[in-house]
Amino acid sequence: MKGNIAKPAVKIIQAFVTLAQTKVIASFFHFALRNTPIAIIKPPIGANHIHG
Repeated sequence: MKGNIAKPAVKIIQAFVTLAQTKVIASFFHFALRNTPIAIIKPPIGANHIHG
């Protein structure tokens, strides 16, 4: 009986953790995009020197 109760509880906890991680990542990207759009669009300066 314990195993039957624990399995759905674990799945619910995993779903909440996944949702929390998604919200954190989404808010981080929103913050990053809003504050540093140029840094994301332009490639790093070092990349040009490696290929050049």
